[in-house]
Amino acid sequence: MRTPAADPDEGQASQLSARARRTWLVIAIVAVAATATGYSSTMHRDGAHNPPVIYPTTPREWFDAYMAAAVDDPARVCAVLFSPELAASYRHTSSGSCLRYFRDAQDTAVRIDRVVYADSTAVVEVRQVVAPRYRWTVVLSRHDGGWQAVTLQRAA
Repeated sequence: MRTPAADPDEGQASQLSARARRTWLVIAIVAVAATATGYSSTMHRDGAHNPPVIYPTTPREWFDAYMAAAVDDPARVCAVLFSPELAASYRHTSSGSCLRYFRDAQDTAVRIDRVVYADSTAVVEVRQVVAPRYRWTVVLSRHDGGWQAVTLQRAA
């Protein structure tokens, strides 16, 4: 009786089997990589990899987020905290856009005087604490479970 290693045909078959396994392994790796790359680029193109936008859940949270973002993150002000129409209205300012307007924003002491609610709208009345003591009115609207500014104007 012959041992399997002594049979030349059987040794060749095990070599082919090992070669075939390596070939299939390489093909499988390439297929997985191609699929992952395609999935990743589809997610990137569709924006699926971007984190969801989270709107402030109360007018007070909106105000705090606005005060922080106006100085540190103008893109958040223009893309999240302001409605698209409000952000677009900044094209008519001397800065020419919402982002450029807030790029030079300065931190100032501002406080909320009062908040008035009516259905899915809130009006936040604020004033500067130091001179010049401007008063502002911000109209917020419910948006995706949170609040977004639709109007911001200086009061007389």
